[in-house]
Amino acid sequence: MILSLEKLRKDYKLFRKKDEEIAARINILIELSKLELKASGYGADDIINPSKKLDILAFLKSMKVTERTIQRWKKDYTDRGAEGLGKLKATGRPPVAIRRRIQRIIEAYRKMYRWGSEVIQAHLLLDHDYKVSRFKVDKFLTDSGLKEEYPCTTAKKQRASKKKKHTKVVVVDNPGAHTQMDVKYQIHLLTCKDKCYVYNFIDHASNWSFKYAYPAINARNTEDFMKRVIAECPFWIFRLQTDNGVEFTNKYISVSDDPKEHLLDKFCAKYNIIHKLIPPGEKELQGLVERSHRQDDQELFSRINPHVLNDFRSSLTKYAGQRNRLRRFKKLGWKTPDEWLTNYQIVSIAALFIYHSQQNCYSNLARTSGEIIDITSTNNPNKIRGQNNEELAHDILKNDEKKVKLAA
Repeated sequence: MILSLEKLRKDYKLFRKKDEEIAARINILIELSKLELKASGYGADDIINPSKKLDILAFLKSMKVTERTIQRWKKDYTDRGAEGLGKLKATGRPPVAIRRRIQRIIEAYRKMYRWGSEVIQAHLLLDHDYKVSRFKVDKFLTDSGLKEEYPCTTAKKQRASKKKKHTKVVVVDNPGAHTQMDVKYQIHLLTCKDKCYVYNFIDHASNWSFKYAYPAINARNTEDFMKRVIAECPFWIFRLQTDNGVEFTNKYISVSDDPKEHLLDKFCAKYNIIHKLIPPGEKELQGLVERSHRQDDQELFSRINPHVLNDFRSSLTKYAGQRNRLRRFKKLGWKTPDEWLTNYQIVSIAALFIYHSQQNCYSNLARTSGEIIDITSTNNPNKIRGQNNEELAHDILKNDEKKVKLAA
């Protein structure tokens, strides 16, 4: 189909100053129509000589336009006129700008914690009752320049690396069943040039964490840190995982076959905690606490300049408390660690109540029928699925008053 040159030239004069993009496309169609008329021998049948088609293809290549695009332009021009060559008008509801109050909250979150759009969206909805699209938050961060001015440091750069040996995703349902501890070196954080080391403890199930800074790393500081953890932790700790640093074990520094027992091992034995060491060089097994280190760098260390260790300890203690009370995590269903632990306690007490109700029911039935019924048997259809009721009852009944008041 060869377009009319006369009509194309009239439309070009009309849109030359009105819309430069439409005028440019009409100009291409004019030159193309000239070549097509020449290739067809100016006949009325619009049949293009195949030997002359190379000139047309060369022209399209010089204009960086494909044949498919030309066919679309011709169809749009025939159906809707010259305006059909322009941009289509967006249908639907026009975009609505984020309210100024919400903008201030997003700006404060980004400057303070450098959170991404998904985390900010969750806090806006659950803490401020503002429902804003994640992509609208991301667009505001980009347009306002906050994304570039306050970059997110927890996003790891993709780089080629050898395949990791451990790829299994660990899922832990009960707090204290799997915890991790590590030390983060903050050698240049203090303005007085003193060294400091941040001990970091974190629970896998609830993401509850505790942090404390020391001027050095050694066995005695590790023992002191664990005493602080036991005093503050709202649940019982059953398993602790660390790397093979000298602050955690004597396994790789002693030359004898029977190395001296480490203070951390003595402490764990006293409190019935299983101390697990990861294989040397396999840091991915400590992924939870390593991720927590990066979050601390982004949300705290990047915005403070403490002079001495006591100033840093004060900021770190305040931050750790706010993290457990206010910071929401996607893995917890956008709950805070304290909210998750409170909900876990409510569910556990309800399960314990059902367990004792079943126990009394079966005991009465056994006395009346003269039979002995084992309510803990796996064949019992009324046993609560997904939890070991005996262990649950034992754990809750031995809690003291402080342990029962989770995050109260």
